[in-house]
Amino acid sequence: GFGSLFKFLAKKVAKTVAKQAAKQGAKYIANKQME
Repeated sequence: GFGSLFKFLAKKVAKTVAKQAAKQGAKYIANKQME
């Protein structure tokens, strides 16, 4: 039903957000170490 579709989409979004956050975090750490 609709609930399972929503859960599936929420999982996909969460994964994408986590990936983006990891990328941003890595960039931030790299920049900090350059200083």
